[in-house]
Amino acid sequence: MEANRPIYKTRIGASQLIASAFFLTPLILGQAIAFFIDETFFWSAGLLTLTCGLGLYLCVVCGNAYTEHCQRTDMHQSPKILPTGTFAALMVTGAGLYLAFYLDRPLIFPLTAICLALFWAYHFPPLQLAMRGGGEILQAIGFGLLLPLIGYYAQTGNWRPLPQTLLIPYILLQLATAIAYALPNREADIARSKKTWSVLLGNRTAAALAVAACLGAQYQLVWSRGLPTLLVGLMLIPVAALLAAAPLHHRLDDSFFHQCVFKNIVFSAGYIYALGFSLAQLWN
Repeated sequence: MEANRPIYKTRIGASQLIASAFFLTPLILGQAIAFFIDETFFWSAGLLTLTCGLGLYLCVVCGNAYTEHCQRTDMHQSPKILPTGTFAALMVTGAGLYLAFYLDRPLIFPLTAICLALFWAYHFPPLQLAMRGGGEILQAIGFGLLLPLIGYYAQTGNWRPLPQTLLIPYILLQLATAIAYALPNREADIARSKKTWSVLLGNRTAAALAVAACLGAQYQLVWSRGLPTLLVGLMLIPVAALLAAAPLHHRLDDSFFHQCVFKNIVFSAGYIYALGFSLAQLWN
């Protein structure tokens, strides 16, 4: 890293723009579910919700940069992430307050505060659950439940009817994504004493749990009534790919290529569900 270059600029510059989809896609899904159930959509609420997502994304980028900095250098040498981190937190807080008080969505602000609390528990002491085997669960809760609920509530203003049958598959897919994401990084995580499920259980066992979560999500979708047939059919593509690749599961221990392919297939399942469901609402 260049000595005179702020760490937050280095980190954000190295991050692919597509990474923001981790935060925007669940929010879009929640709003699509609201339209599917109530046939309601408010552009102001939608744009403010996406602003929350971008702010949360910047918070995580800064958290990752700070963690990496502390691992590589003296912790007393503060990285230059404070301005970006503060701006990101203000984005989340400001959008949440506007939704709460001006659009009559009083629970939005507590939900965004919970998201920030999960982010803190994931990255920082005293919990720092990403290092202790709890990171996958936090990601499933945050991306699979809280962010879609924020999108859903921003559009409807209530919890009735709460779309449990639509959210449970997404929680399972986000759990699978969190597990698969760590597979190619197992050696680096061992060196950092980061206890991901891949480190604790081994790549093959962790991958089997990710596949089981994907199959569980597909089972929920097949038996959910009223969903677009095209969506259920599209979800069969990543599931079929995972099952077809099962004979190669032994390569997940030593082949970086196979680990990355597996990760991308699992990733595609979550994106196909969220974006496929959202596009289906536009089509209808």
